[in-house]
Amino acid sequence: MSGLAVAWLRTARAIGARGDLAAAGVTLLARWSEPHRRYHNAQHLTDVLARIDTLVEAGAPVLDLEHVRAAAW
Repeated sequence: MSGLAVAWLRTARAIGARGDLAAAGVTLLARWSEPHRRYHNAQHLTDVLARIDTLVEAGAPVLDLEHVRAAAW
């Protein structure tokens, strides 16, 4: 399982998502990897998720971190 797939499962579970979360993650990652995505691709998602973590580590006030991560997805 890729790092993004693991990150998706962690976030989805944290926000109380229901259903087949693994399948939803596979679908999301497939969408992020579509050939027409030249900028908003899986690398961009990885970068955004890393930036969220950096901001939190720097003390940025985040009321609901997992929902912020879910919004990035």
